[in-house]
Amino acid sequence: MNGLTQNIKKIVYKHGFQKVGIAPAEQPEKSKLLQTWLSKKFHGDMKWMEKHADKKSNLQIFFPVAKSVICVAHNYYSPYKHSTDPKKGKISRYAWGEDYHKIIKKKLKKVLNEIKKLSPEINGRICVDTAPIMEKLWAEKAGIGWQGKHTNLITKDYGSWVFLGEILLDVELVYDPPMEDFCFSAS
Repeated sequence: MNGLTQNIKKIVYKHGFQKVGIAPAEQPEKSKLLQTWLSKKFHGDMKWMEKHADKKSNLQIFFPVAKSVICVAHNYYSPYKHSTDPKKGKISRYAWGEDYHKIIKKKLKKVLNEIKKLSPEINGRICVDTAPIMEKLWAEKAGIGWQGKHTNLITKDYGSWVFLGEILLDVELVYDPPMEDFCFSAS
C-alpha cells in the first residue's frame, strides 16, 4: 500500500496541486454537528443546506465502497491588485478567471485516470465543493489544514487561499495524521 500511496501523491503534485493528504473513509466526528445545526434552523433561508444532509453526514451513503479519501488543495492567491478606479467593482480573487469547479474537476479526473493506470481495479469518485460531502472536515482529517473560527480551512502554507477537492477510492491507503487546530480559544 505504501508504494501506491506515494505514487498517488506524486501524481497529485504533478497535476499542480500544492497539498495532498489522505484519510480513512470513516466519517469525521464533527460531521454530526451539521444535523444539530440544521435542526436549530441556523441555516435560515438557505434551504440548499438541507439538501443531501444525510450524504454530507455519512460518506458511505454517497459512495458506499469508499475506503480512502484523497484530499487536495490548490492555492488560488493572485498577486495582482484590484483596480483603484472607483467606478469599477471588486471581485474576490477566487472568482478571477475560469470557474474553479471546472479547473479542479478536470485536474482530479486526470489524477484518477492515472491512478487507474497504476491499478485498473480501483474505483473512485471525484468531488469538488458541489458534491454532498463535508470537504473542509475531510481536508482537516487528511492533515491539509484546520477549520478556523471563520469556518474556512486554513493551511500553514497558504492560509485559507485554497480550493479543495477530493477523490474517494475503494482501496485502503496509508493515511496522514489530522492537522492540529492552531486557532486559540478565547476562554
